[in-house]
Amino acid sequence: MNVSQPILMPRYPRASYCLLIVGLAMSVSILSASEQSTVERHEHALRVHLSAAVVLDFALHGDWLLGLQGAAMQGHDLRSKQTVLRPLIAQEYGQRGLWPFLRLQRVEQREDGSIALHLQLYGGDLRGLWADEFIMTPDQEWAQGEGATPAIQDLQQQVADLRKAHRDRLDGHAAVQRLQGQIARSQQRREEWPAGSHEALGALRRLADLGRQLIHAEEDALVEQALPGSEAVRTLRAALAQRAAEQPAIHRDYYAFAHLRLPAESCRVESLRARIEGLERHGDKLQRGGTLLWVFTPVEQVLAGWPWQGWRQHYELQLEEPHQVNVLRQVGTWEVGGRAAGITVVNMRYRGLGGIEQTLTAQEDGEGVAQAWTTTEILPGAAGGLPLVSPIIPDAEAADLSDRGYTLQHRLGAWISKMARGGGTDFIDFQWRDGLALTSFHRQQGALRALTEIFPGDQQLSQTDEYWFANSAQASTQPQYFLALDMGSHTPRHEMVSRWQEVAGQVRDWVAEDLGFVQVAPLPAVGWLHETGRPEYYRWKAEEGIQQWYDAGVRTVITHTPGWYTEQHRNGPHKPATHTRPAPFGNSNRVFDWVITDDVRAEWRRFQEQARELGMTYHIYLGGMVRQDGPFAEEVGRNPAHWGMNIPGNDHSHGYPPLVAHNLYAPGVEAGLTSRLLSVRDELGMQGLWCDSWQNMYLSQLHWGDGSGAPMQARWWPLVAQWSREGIHLMAESHTFPGLSCSIEVSGWEDAYPFFRYTTKWHRHDAQNRYSPEQHRTMSFRFMANKAWLAPNERTEVIPEFSRLSAEYLAALPSMQRSWVLPDDQGMLWLPFGDDAQGVWFAFSAVAVPAGVRAQAILSDHSAADLSAVQAHHTYRVQGEQLSARFGLRQAPLKDERERSSSVVDEPYRYPQ
Repeated sequence: MNVSQPILMPRYPRASYCLLIVGLAMSVSILSASEQSTVERHEHALRVHLSAAVVLDFALHGDWLLGLQGAAMQGHDLRSKQTVLRPLIAQEYGQRGLWPFLRLQRVEQREDGSIALHLQLYGGDLRGLWADEFIMTPDQEWAQGEGATPAIQDLQQQVADLRKAHRDRLDGHAAVQRLQGQIARSQQRREEWPAGSHEALGALRRLADLGRQLIHAEEDALVEQALPGSEAVRTLRAALAQRAAEQPAIHRDYYAFAHLRLPAESCRVESLRARIEGLERHGDKLQRGGTLLWVFTPVEQVLAGWPWQGWRQHYELQLEEPHQVNVLRQVGTWEVGGRAAGITVVNMRYRGLGGIEQTLTAQEDGEGVAQAWTTTEILPGAAGGLPLVSPIIPDAEAADLSDRGYTLQHRLGAWISKMARGGGTDFIDFQWRDGLALTSFHRQQGALRALTEIFPGDQQLSQTDEYWFANSAQASTQPQYFLALDMGSHTPRHEMVSRWQEVAGQVRDWVAEDLGFVQVAPLPAVGWLHETGRPEYYRWKAEEGIQQWYDAGVRTVITHTPGWYTEQHRNGPHKPATHTRPAPFGNSNRVFDWVITDDVRAEWRRFQEQARELGMTYHIYLGGMVRQDGPFAEEVGRNPAHWGMNIPGNDHSHGYPPLVAHNLYAPGVEAGLTSRLLSVRDELGMQGLWCDSWQNMYLSQLHWGDGSGAPMQARWWPLVAQWSREGIHLMAESHTFPGLSCSIEVSGWEDAYPFFRYTTKWHRHDAQNRYSPEQHRTMSFRFMANKAWLAPNERTEVIPEFSRLSAEYLAALPSMQRSWVLPDDQGMLWLPFGDDAQGVWFAFSAVAVPAGVRAQAILSDHSAADLSAVQAHHTYRVQGEQLSARFGLRQAPLKDERERSSSVVDEPYRYPQ
C-alpha cells in the first residue's frame, strides 16, 4: 500500500499571509497577518509558534506524525523531548481495531490563531499492534475452551480420568479438603435461599469459582504426590500455556478497564520511529481507520492576578465504517524542565502510591527517579488481593516504593487502573520546578478518566487521559487546557502551593457553574456509623444527643446507616428488623429499595425538627448498587441489560456481584432515585448524601446492555447537580470534584492539609484512635484553615477544643474566599472577594504580628485591644492595607478579579416544613 504523499499546507487569501524561505530547503514558515502563530516544516519536526510565548514541536518521521514532542513557554521546556504526547484510538470489542499510526495530511491555520492537524489513522487488528500499546496476557480461558486443540482436549480428558482414578488419595489432601468444605457450605447456602435471591446467586458464583480452584488443587496434588500418570498434568499445563500465548488478551483491572503500557515506554520517540520503519512487516494488512483532527488554540488566562500562558487542545474523530469506539485516549509524559527528577507533583486523590504532594528525587545515578508515585485505586502493600473496602488500609510500613518490580505489581494489580477525574483522582494536574508551574485541566465535568504515574528508574512522568462516550464513529472531546506560569527560580514552596489553591478554586467554580451544581462549604461535622438499634438511636439523638452535638460545635452529621430498606429488614420496610442469616442484622450495604423503614420514621422526624431549629445538616448514605431481588430492581427490570455492564454480553455488574449497579441510561432509574430522595427530604428531612464507593459503584460503570458502552459518569454528574439544586448536596466516600470529598487514604494525608479544600475527612471505625489528642488538635486546626474538616466518629471529645475550633471556623467562614499559604509555617491568610484590607489569619505558630497589621482574636469583641503576637492554632481577624504584602507574600502583577461564583447560593439547605 502506498501511503507516501506530500503534506498539504492550507491555502489562504493572498492578503492574509506571506511565505518565507528559511534555513533548510524543507523549512517553510507560514505567517498569518496577525502574526499570532507560525508553522515551520523541518525534516523530522513540525514547529508551531502558537503565540509569542508558546512553541510546540511535533515529531515527524516522513509523513507520519509521532506526536507532540516539545512544548515550551517563554523558552522553558514543559516536557521531555525523549517522548511524545499522542492520541490512541482502539475498538476493543466486536470488530476490533487499533489505529496508532498518524499520517499528517495537512496543517490548518485558523483566524483565531489556532492550529489544526489533519491526520489519517492507520492500523488494524494486528497482534503486534496491540502488544505495543496494551498490557497483554495469555488467554487461558480461551485455550481451555474454544481454543483447545485436539491434543489439548485429549490431555484434559487424561487428567480428568486421573483425578477420578486417584480420588481416594486426592480427598485426603489438605488443600483439596479445604476447598471441598467450602463447596459444601456454599451448596448448603444456595439451597437455603430462594432461587434468584442475592444469596442464592452469590452462592452460585462462589461455587463456580471454587470448582475451578478445586480442579487446580487436585492437579497440584497429583503432581505433588507423584501419582502414576501425573506427568500428564505438567504436559497439559505446558500445552495450555503455549496455546494461550497464541491469543493474548488485554489485561484488565477489576472493573474491566484496559491496562495500557507505561507511556514513558510506549511513547518514546526512538521506539515509535522504529515502529514506523517496521510498518512494511504488516504489508497490505495495515488499514486506514478514519480521520482525526487535533486542534491547538493559544490561551492566556489570568488566575488570581497571575498571567498563565499556554493553550487548549481537543480532538475530532471520524472513523470509517463499520468501526465504532467509546473511548479516545491520550498518552504521553509531562515534566517541567524536561525531566522528572526534581519536580514536585500534586494530585488530591483517593488512593495511590506516594503522597498528595510529592517531590520526585533522583536515583544515585542522577537519571531516573528514586520512588514510585501513582494515582491508581491501590494502596501500598495491597497488590494482588481483592479490593480493600474503605477505610480498611493495609500496613504499608514494609512497602518499598523504591523497588521498581514491587511497585509495578501495584500497577498491574490496581483495582481501578484509571480513576474518574473528580471521582477518585484529581480534576487538575499540577507540577512545578524552580518556580515554573504547569497545570492541566478541563472546564467541564463529564466522562474523563486519568492516570499519572512514575516508577523507580523512570525519567519521565507518564500521563494517560481518557475521554469516554457512547459507542460511535464520530466523537469530539472537550478542550483540555495546558497553562504554565514562571514565578522565577528560588520561588519558595508556599508560593507554589498558593498557586495550586488558586487554580483548583477557579476550576472548581467553572465546573460547578457549567453543571449548575450548588457548592456548599464543609461544616464542623461528626460521623455516625451505627449498624443496629436505629429507632432507639434516633430517639436518643432527637431527645438530647443532637443538642449535645450542637453545643459541642457540630453543624453536620454524616451517617452510613440511616434506615434504608436493606437485608436488615428482610420481611419488608413496614415490619420490624429481622434477625436472620448471613449476619444477625444483615448487611446495611445491601439495599432492596431506597425507602426508609417504618421503625425509624417517627424518631427521624423528631431528629430533623431539632436539626431545623439548630441549623444542622444531615448527610445520609446512598449506594450505587442494589439487590437484584428487591422492589427497586423489579421496578426497573431484572434483565442484566438494565444495569451497569462493563463487558458486552456480561451477566453482572462489576464491583460487588451479584449486586447490580444503577444504570442511569435505563428507563425509570433517574426518576426512581430522584423521587425517592425527594420523598425522604420532604417527609423526613435530610440535606445531603454520603455516596458510598463513589469512585467504583457510580463512576466506574458502563452501559454495554444496549451495545453502546456509554459511561455512567456522563449521567451521574448532571443528576447530582440537579439534586444539589433541590437542596440535596453531594459528599462522597472517596474524592469528588466539585462536591465534598470524604475518604482520602493516600499515605501522609495528615500533613497534606493545604490540598484538602472542600473535604470532610471522616474518622470511621477505629481510625480516630490512631492519633494522640495533640495530633488531633494540630490536624483539625490546619484542616479547617484550608476550608476542610476532620470529623470524628460520634465523639467530639476525641478532638481537643472541638467547640472552640468550630466557633472560630464558623466565624471565619464568610471571609474564606481567597487564600494564601504563609511563609515559615505562619499559617493561612484568607481575604474576602474584592477586599484586600481585612481578612482572617489562621496562625500555625506563635509569632509576632507583622508591622502594619491589626490582629484580634476572631471570637473577641471588635473593641478588644490589638495584639502584638498570636498563639499557635488560634484564629484572628486582621486589618491593614494590602494585607498579603504585609505578610511577606509576592504580589500578583495584575488585578485579582476573583468574585463569588454563581454556584454558591445564600440558602442551599432545605428542611421539612
